Amino acid sequence: MKMKFLFKVSALFISLVMTVYCIYLLNQGHFTDFLGSMGMSKYSKTLNWCSNRITKIEGLGSTPWVLKEVDRKWQLTKGSGPAQTVAYLDIEKWLASYCQLHIQLYRNESLLDKHIAPFAKVFFNDQKTAQMAILDQDTYQINEVFFKSEEMDRGIADLKKLLTLP
Repeated sequence: MKMKFLFKVSALFISLVMTVYCIYLLNQGHFTDFLGSMGMSKYSKTLNWCSNRITKIEGLGSTPWVLKEVDRKWQLTKGSGPAQTVAYLDIEKWLASYCQLHIQLYRNESLLDKHIAPFAKVFFNDQKTAQMAILDQDTYQINEVFFKSEEMDRGIADLKKLLTLP
């Protein structure tokens, strides 16, 4: 009788700990990750497009700009104007927030007919690059990956606001 009681108490205690841990994970914003892993979310994949440390981002739009890390400082050059220092911590927070994105892969052949608007070219410290393009208001391309992502929408808007770009 005593063994059954200890087993029940142990099982209940383990269940309580697991429940508290799951609540903690959900409160930390891992709900979409959980649903995606179960195949129940519109976010079916996580894209980590930063292969290594970013050293430079070149804007490829109508107004060229370059954001480059020089001596542990981020410097922004717009057109042929002088370089201006951008808050280091703000850029690092942006990179930490948007280097890994929850995406919905977009596999539609109508993409071939869309106008591709290159947004930026990203350079990493291992000599690799990533090409970013906007295909539609909510469809993006990074290298060969076509996707939709609300996080990318916010990321581009935040970067434009941070760098005061049009």
